[in-house]
Order: sequence, then structure tokens, then C-alpha cells
Amino acid sequence: MSATAIPASVIGQLEAVTQALGAELARYAALTPEQRRAESRENWIAQQRYEERVATYNAAVDKVNRERGRRANEAQAAKVRAVTCGECFQIPAANGVCGC
Repeated sequence: MSATAIPASVIGQLEAVTQALGAELARYAALTPEQRRAESRENWIAQQRYEERVATYNAAVDKVNRERGRRANEAQAAKVRAVTCGECFQIPAANGVCGC
């Protein structure tokens, strides 16, 4: 098989897609304007519902990520507070002396 040869399976898939597209175009051409408007309206409503589901999912993911981020920040802050002087907010030197 040369580098430019297209596998038969790909050609079969492309022919199937071409036939399906032709059938869909013929079906759409046979519709009356009212049927086209109704189909368009149904598609628009379905798209809106999908976008609402996506927005709801993304909001839930953002909330989870914010919670995880806040917990991580609080854990890091607790580690820093544990070794930082509460008065001068400096980390004491090895001998225990800070900036106070």
C-alpha cells in the first residue's frame, strides 16, 4: 500500500456519510415551510436545553474546584501560621528569634 492510497474501509465510510447526507437533504427539501420552522424551533429548544445542562454542570464543577482550592489554601495557610510569629508575621530564625 502506498502512502497516498486510501483504505477501502475509509472509502466505505465516506460513501455511507455521502448517502446519509443526500438522504437528509432530500428529506429536508420535501418539508413544507411550516414543517421546517417547527423542526427549527424544536432544534433550537433542544440546543437551549443542552446549553442549560452544560451551564449547570460547569457551575457545579466550578463550585467543587473552588471548594478544593479553598481547602488547599486554608491548609497551606495553616502550615504557614504554625511556623510564623503571630505578632510580627515573620518566620523565626533557627535560634527562635523573630522580628519582635
